[in-house]
Amino acid sequence: MSKPFAIGFACAVVVLVGVVAWILHSHSGNYLEPTGKILQVRTVALDPSSASLVIDFEVTNPSGRDMVVRFINVKVTEPDGSIPDNSMIAATDLPAMFRYHTELGPLNLTPMRERDHISPGQTVQRVTAVRYDLTEEQLKQRKGVELEIVDVTGPKLELAAK
Repeated sequence: MSKPFAIGFACAVVVLVGVVAWILHSHSGNYLEPTGKILQVRTVALDPSSASLVIDFEVTNPSGRDMVVRFINVKVTEPDGSIPDNSMIAATDLPAMFRYHTELGPLNLTPMRERDHISPGQTVQRVTAVRYDLTEEQLKQRKGVELEIVDVTGPKLELAAK
């Protein structure tokens, strides 16, 4: 192999590697991969046979695309491993619930609802609540809590806590 050919080949490889690296870097913000954490989980008795689980959480959208919430799902695992049915408490009903149940403290966070937007690079702290046909004591004895937030385009964020 001649020296000019080797130099030309090496330059072509360097340029090709540079182009591939640039393409990969330019698309890095196009993939929605939200991150987050559960800040606090609280329970409150709504009546003698039902209770509510209130979850404060934080979501970060590190991508270059808007995140639009399609739905929010909460699962509680009981000590025996079962997952009881629940019903979401509407975001518009949360201020009244916090006013009526003063043991929850003030409603400092904005309730998350479907179709909420999280802008690129934004971190938000939100709250959501669900109702269970369990007593507050049964709800406090849970094994775990899972919060799932799904974007309209498919990516989802799954958070877990005790």
